[in-house]
Amino acid sequence: MKIFMGNPPWREGDNLGVRAGSRWPHFQKAGSKKDIPGYLPFPFFLAYATAVLEETGHEVLLIDAIAEGFSNETFLERIEKFDPELAVLEVSTPSIYDDLDLARKIKEKTNCLMAFAGPHMEMYEPHFLDRYNFVDFVIMGEYDYIIRDLASELANSKELDKVLGIIYRNRDGQAIRNKRRPVIENLDELPYPAYHQLPMYNYNDAVCALPHPGIQMWTSRGCPYHCIFCAWPQIMYANHKYRVRDPKLLIDEMEYLVKKYKFKAVYFDDDTVNIGKKRMLTICEEIKKRNLGVPWAIMARADTMDREILEAMADSGLYAVKYGVESGTQALVDGIKKNLDLKKVEEIVRITKELGIKTHLTFTFGLPGETKETIQKTIDYALELDPTNLQFSILSPFPGSEYYRIAKEKGYLLTENWADFNGSRKAVVRTEHLTAQDLEEALCRAYETWHKHRLKRCFEDLHANLGARLNELNLDTVREILLVRSSFMDHTNAALKVINQTLPKSRITVLAQPMVEAELRKNKLIDEVFLYKTGWLDPQNADKELIASIRKRQFDLLVLLFHNESHLGYEDVLSLIKLFGAEHNLGFDTQGKVNIIDGGTKS
Repeated sequence: MKIFMGNPPWREGDNLGVRAGSRWPHFQKAGSKKDIPGYLPFPFFLAYATAVLEETGHEVLLIDAIAEGFSNETFLERIEKFDPELAVLEVSTPSIYDDLDLARKIKEKTNCLMAFAGPHMEMYEPHFLDRYNFVDFVIMGEYDYIIRDLASELANSKELDKVLGIIYRNRDGQAIRNKRRPVIENLDELPYPAYHQLPMYNYNDAVCALPHPGIQMWTSRGCPYHCIFCAWPQIMYANHKYRVRDPKLLIDEMEYLVKKYKFKAVYFDDDTVNIGKKRMLTICEEIKKRNLGVPWAIMARADTMDREILEAMADSGLYAVKYGVESGTQALVDGIKKNLDLKKVEEIVRITKELGIKTHLTFTFGLPGETKETIQKTIDYALELDPTNLQFSILSPFPGSEYYRIAKEKGYLLTENWADFNGSRKAVVRTEHLTAQDLEEALCRAYETWHKHRLKRCFEDLHANLGARLNELNLDTVREILLVRSSFMDHTNAALKVINQTLPKSRITVLAQPMVEAELRKNKLIDEVFLYKTGWLDPQNADKELIASIRKRQFDLLVLLFHNESHLGYEDVLSLIKLFGAEHNLGFDTQGKVNIIDGGTKS
């Protein structure tokens, strides 16, 4: 059977949707590759299901339109050319209106059977097929094998009542919901995902600037905990059964990916990776035994960690950990059934940092019982923990989650316009004490506070690290400095102050975009401003007159500002600065690191 598997396009203007592979569908800005989000998870379910279908002998085309940067038109053209008998789209709650519109167009162009899969609970009711006659099937939950079973019945006996996990129409046109298919018990029986059909280097979850390109993997499925807001355990799995992969087979796949695709990092993005101490220690042993030489990171709970596990992880190359904390108020954490002791969080975060492992913490506003005081306490708590990076969000109760039921029953749910459930800065709930506007304002305030905290930390670290790098380069005197402004203005101003304090006798010239010219010319630390013109990012089409002027100045030191620690998106800039001919090149990132960059005449 010819089967199309797709992650459809999803965008609104400059906002690019992130759907398949993400537990929280939302919008992102473009990354270093135009029309592709800066954060882009791997589409696990689509890739596994495609591999299962291929293994069964079906002809399958898998397209991740978001990872390819495809428009709706290009996506439709590719499907029409393939001419499938069955098309399967992974959809989500906030993208569902866009998904339906595209599915209708696919049906019109190909007249193929149309199936929806993914964590949108509303479509798990038979009335969804009654409302949308161009959708033929809904696949409920974990669908690796369900689509295989459906394809088998469609190609043979067509006894659809035997296919667990689907909603379909019987011969009378009545929508019928079969029983859900039990979750896959043995994850090791699954083939490797269909990596060969995907743009592997476009996926990115560079937690704490994990090196790029990297790959995301699963060590397990499910979660035994019962957080009321979590969507996948409640919707995709419909239970809290925790299933794990064999550590040896897991690291076999990790080794395969690193060697075949030359990935520089691996991120294990389970709901919760670090459950089972013996298992975690075995995974660390296997990674160390292979001597793969790549850093790795995980999504974890703080209370299932201890020093022994963290030491084993650090010894085997663990680079970073994401810990879900949610709130700085224990009563609120208890109220969402997270079963997490904040004292344990403090202990484990401290140990993690002591071992040199980077930390990314997540917090959310809008939990039951939230007040202005608890929000401020969460902000203060986050700064006190002082992670490498963090994430604040407003809780969106996806339909199917326990929190959705609670919010609806108590009248806290403000809308059922699914497009608003997109993980942006818009609140779709209120609490007993706070309005939606209160939550939105709190989110902005939290990020502003964190930004100032991070900038202060960055300034202090830059100040300490610049002297060390100058000593390493044996730079006793520096007269002429070129600062390449390629980060936000606060970072630029911090860099200027550090340079001025460390090298007070130097002249500072700044190369920047015309839009910040007025602000830069007011800065008394800057002696001269050069401005980019059209094509400056492309070394082949850069302003030759500008390059000649910079080379003529013979700068002793060039400082390039990176707005991210991983240097993602700077390939063209790094090529360009080599043309400037500065004696030495340094890079300043937002974490306060100072690195020597190849390309200076003395590098």
